[in-house]
Amino acid sequence: VFVYFAPHLLFLDQYISETEKPSSLSIQYSYPLYPWQKDYHQSLVFKFKSRTGSGDVENNVQETLEQIKVLYNLSRGMPIIVYLSGWQEGGFDRQYPDLTKPGKHLIRPGIDSTPLAALKWLIQEAKNYNASVSLHINMQKATADNELYRVYVAEDLLCKGIFGQLLYKNVHSAGFQSNRISTKLEWESGFAQKRIDDLMEMLPE
Repeated sequence: VFVYFAPHLLFLDQYISETEKPSSLSIQYSYPLYPWQKDYHQSLVFKFKSRTGSGDVENNVQETLEQIKVLYNLSRGMPIIVYLSGWQEGGFDRQYPDLTKPGKHLIRPGIDSTPLAALKWLIQEAKNYNASVSLHINMQKATADNELYRVYVAEDLLCKGIFGQLLYKNVHSAGFQSNRISTKLEWESGFAQKRIDDLMEMLPE
């Protein structure tokens, strides 16, 4: 699986002084190992919501594939990148920071044994229509509807104010609280790497 990250991020090895003239700048870049996995500028990219957070829209993997087929025919077979959101249990923006809980709504009744099996089927089947299925994830959000959220609270990995209060508190449409993860603390603690590794292990496709 590949995840919908900005593929153009660069990392500066050298800071530029305000006194330097443009003609004298010498900038060194350190590129990610694989900065461009897909040619987005040569592809038809669209977002498909498998399930909304409130559950008023719900599509299984067969229904998602039918939409891919339509685009495949309309575009005469050009490369397609499907930005699949709401694939998690509960739908859009649910289960964070856990990235390993595909939703039961993905299952084709009487066919798929598990949500993961359904998602794997979609990823493979979409390739027959020149389509790559990408997963929408949010690395900054934590939602109070899963056990890993409580672990992040206990490990003090959420953004807090100077008086220790949780910041960026929002109430999801389904009625539970969501907060912003401290990306610095999460990375330094190893939790960020672990959940990325868990996602890659779940979907090596």
